[in-house]
Formats: sequence, C-alpha cells, structure tokens
Amino acid sequence: MRAGQRPVPPPSAFDPPLLTGAPHQATRLLAKGPVTSPPRAPFARYRGTSGPAEPQENVRGSGLRHAVGELVTCPFRLGIRGATAPAAGLLTAPRATRLAAA
Repeated sequence: MRAGQRPVPPPSAFDPPLLTGAPHQATRLLAKGPVTSPPRAPFARYRGTSGPAEPQENVRGSGLRHAVGELVTCPFRLGIRGATAPAAGLLTAPRATRLAAA
C-alpha cells in the first residue's frame, strides 16, 4: 500500500500536550534563548539580562528591520505563528507532525 493511501491516524490523547508544549518551548528558545541571540543580532541590540539566562534586547532600526526585530524578540508574537504550524501539520501530515513535536 502506498503512503498516500494509508488512513489518517485518529486523534490521540497525547496530541494536545504535544501541540501546546512543543511550540511553547520552541518559541521561547527562539525569542529569549541566549543560544539563539546571534541570529537575532541584526534585528536587536543586547541590553543586559532580565533574568537568569534570559537576555534583554531592544529592537533596532526602522521599517522592515524593526518589524522583524519585533517578531523575533517577542515570544508572544512568535508564539502565535509557532502554534499555527503544528496545528496545520496535524491536519496535513499527522505522523510527521507527531514525530517532530515529540
């Protein structure tokens, strides 16, 4: 049987925790993690720390640079986009989405 002809797996009890926990952790890491500060550097200026291992950054520039800086430094703005991807993935490719979220 080909991959396109397989039945879609039914929803699991593990889907809600996976689809809420994985995006939360990923967006938190992208927006506030010290490890991901180099990719944010063109859009944000380091101002110190606001907590243990959490950099405080101000957005740089104007126009598109400022808009991207607002997006990549705010976990709330990034979280909305980050939560949409697994939800759409669960509808289009449930097996791959569950594997990636796990």
